[in-house]
Amino acid sequence: MASWQPPDDYRNRPVTVLGGGVLGRRIAACWIAAGYDVVIRDPSEKSRNDAVAYVNSELGTFQALVENSRPGKVEATDDLACSVKHSWLVFEAVPEVLKLKEDTFAELERSAPSDCILASNSSSYKSSELVGKIKDETKSRVL
Repeated sequence: MASWQPPDDYRNRPVTVLGGGVLGRRIAACWIAAGYDVVIRDPSEKSRNDAVAYVNSELGTFQALVENSRPGKVEATDDLACSVKHSWLVFEAVPEVLKLKEDTFAELERSAPSDCILASNSSSYKSSELVGKIKDETKSRVL
């Protein structure tokens, strides 16, 4: 068994957060404060705008928690494939609906780079419950 290696060139690739709601925007703010560029993907224009506004207004609070001199940048889109195209890490923070989460991971398998880590923020489902529609080799990248 090969030892784990971080994704290629991860310091120069964005983190993607799927969902600009209360939890998604906070996840995004943490990574931006730590110096990573973040793409927030949400189908709702209002949620995208609210998430970006939250990050911009609260960034100082989050930056006070980390030792980093340069925050990352935030952008938002409604296009899932575009949002994950170059990402090294994707956080799924979509509504707690099992079918939606399963479908999201199936789409991530098709759209995200093959070395991208796929993570769930679910509080209702184990990661193993979300991967029924993806191939076994992809499951090893799901947290």
